[in-house]
Amino acid sequence: MLASLPGGVGDKALAKVGTSDVSKLSWLLDLLNRPVGSFATIPSSELKELESEVAVFCEPLGSIEGGPRGRLTAGIIGDLHHHVSGVVEALLVGASAELQIPSVALYLIPGSGCRYIGTPNVMFRLATARLLENEGHRIKRCTRPGCGRLFAHRKRGLYCGRKCSQLVQFRRYVERHAGS
Repeated sequence: MLASLPGGVGDKALAKVGTSDVSKLSWLLDLLNRPVGSFATIPSSELKELESEVAVFCEPLGSIEGGPRGRLTAGIIGDLHHHVSGVVEALLVGASAELQIPSVALYLIPGSGCRYIGTPNVMFRLATARLLENEGHRIKRCTRPGCGRLFAHRKRGLYCGRKCSQLVQFRRYVERHAGS
């Protein structure tokens, strides 16, 4: 699939999504942190980039089928965002959740192993399910008041990034020295 992405698009998408499960989880959570309504007004150039990123995200499991059924639309992205967000929110609070994966074809290729092939909707759900199975325990919500972004927890991290961490440290500094 990556070979079919033209003009370095695959390399750009691969650099953004990454190859490790943790980097893919971070990419997925960044996607889920976007407001739902933002997908309805997504520019076509950004939609193409996102389509490439989804292809890279799904690549280890299989390929997205070609043709009109293989196109990623703003509606499909919005639908995926809604369903996966619900599963992640349930995971965070320890509740049960269901992520349905519609029909997918498994191709057995002699000398190459097995490949799943399906629509972007199906392949994204399958890749997400596998990722949540392996790395779902890493999903946390930023503890900085007013932030609440989802992030992939590493080591003892409490915040989604350096900015939130520094804002909390500065606030504590100000509180400690306010009476001086």
